[in-house]
Formats: sequence, structure tokens, C-alpha cells
Amino acid sequence: MKVLIIEDEKLLADSIRSVLERKGFEAECVYDGEAGVEYAELGIYDLLILDVMMPKMNG
Repeated sequence: MKVLIIEDEKLLADSIRSVLERKGFEAECVYDGEAGVEYAELGIYDLLILDVMMPKMNG
């Protein structure tokens, strides 16, 4: 399963990615809402984990 993490707090995003990868998931992080939309529109992710309040665009 491929997961996209959209979170502006890099330490938190990287921690979530690390936990997911240890559990066998493939995970990527982006750190603002605009980048999150671009990546999500690729249609290659099975799950999105996103923050509600982020720079440039809210989740």
C-alpha cells in the first residue's frame, strides 16, 4: 500500500513515514498543501494522511 503524508511539521511527517515503513507500507511526505494536491492528483496513492492547517493551502 502506498501512502502520502501531507504535513507541514517535518519531524512529525518523517516520524509517521518511519512507522509506516517499518509496518511494510511505502510512504512519501510533502510539507505543504499545494504540493500535497499535486502529488495526490497523480492517483498513485492508496491512502492520504493530511494535516488540516498548513501553509499555502489547508487540508
